[in-house]
Amino acid sequence: MQIKGSSLVATERFVKQRFGSDGYQRLLQVLPKPSREIYENPIIATQWYPINEGFYQPLEAICRLFFDGQPRGARETGNYSAREGLRGVYRIFVRIASVDFILKKTPSIFATYYQPGRMEVLESQARRVVLRMTGVDEPHPLLEERICGWLEGAAEVCGERNCRVSLISSMAQGDQYTDFEAKF
Repeated sequence: MQIKGSSLVATERFVKQRFGSDGYQRLLQVLPKPSREIYENPIIATQWYPINEGFYQPLEAICRLFFDGQPRGARETGNYSAREGLRGVYRIFVRIASVDFILKKTPSIFATYYQPGRMEVLESQARRVVLRMTGVDEPHPLLEERICGWLEGAAEVCGERNCRVSLISSMAQGDQYTDFEAKF
């Protein structure tokens, strides 16, 4: 599985902003060599990177170093990624969009950042959306947590402060697909 470099850039920026340059250096020191080499060189936002070395191992290290080993670190990284990304290139679009509309656009956004894999809207009701992720050949609980955080961050950018995303099912836990339930 591969991930777009822009997600790695968001991870790097999150650590630097939240934990400073010293925190980022601590992260680099604990990363396995292949991951460290990715982050010590300029990350190209449009390039594809291996998900294990570029994404999973750094998220595991972030959770260990800064979040007492808790997956909350992946969720906070995803939240940051949504807030920064959607306020950047998409800021005009997001200004007029509703939370429901943005969450329904998640499948097309997902496809630009992860391959292989697919996201689809399974259910859409008033103040509730269920998204299904399939086709991920290297599922990981921190990927699911980061996506939960991204969905919550996307809702925040649209002005919704009470969006909560939970997992209904999980490929990382052996299910055939991962279902994300967003309530807002």
